[in-house]
Amino acid sequence: MYGVYGVSYRSSPISYGRTYGVYGLAGNATTGYNYGLYGYLYGTNNGTAVFGTTSGDVSIAGRYAGYFKGDVYITGLMSTNTLTVRSLDEKFKTNIATLTSSDASDKIEKIRPTTYNLKQHEISSADSAKVTYLYEPDSEVFTKRKYGFIAQELQDIFPDLVYTLQDGTLGIDYTGMIPVIVQAIQEQRREIETLRKRVEELESR
Repeated sequence: MYGVYGVSYRSSPISYGRTYGVYGLAGNATTGYNYGLYGYLYGTNNGTAVFGTTSGDVSIAGRYAGYFKGDVYITGLMSTNTLTVRSLDEKFKTNIATLTSSDASDKIEKIRPTTYNLKQHEISSADSAKVTYLYEPDSEVFTKRKYGFIAQELQDIFPDLVYTLQDGTLGIDYTGMIPVIVQAIQEQRREIETLRKRVEELESR
């Protein structure tokens, strides 16, 4: 069954224009809400109000407002007022091993923390006489300083934490840095405790 079914497809690719399966516009409702696309999951069975996929259907075990199978790319800020959880259950893991000092403490000193501003995306006109910005130039995404690492530099130290995106640019798994930092802190605490005991022995003499 389909509430709305839209198809915009050609068997032979075209090199111009855009295609929209479903296209929605909304705006100027000042006392209500504006929805370009609205999805609502009725009933009590599993499913999702909005579903996006690049590789076919999937059996959804749960109830979601949105569910995506495939890579998702977001420009701008992503805000949430709830807990962000990754699927890290042991049943999804294999080749589990404990981090060592050579995995963390010895390497973490080589990382260069940086601050930076994001570059604005510019669009030139056909004659290159006019340049416009793809995003609002006054957006805090571009005006506020960011804190992080340079992907090319981190790739040399922790290659497993750097991914090549579909457009060829590099991305960093910042969440994956947490276990490395925790292991380094634990190693430092063990070293501090060893030094504390040695100091106490020397003072007692």
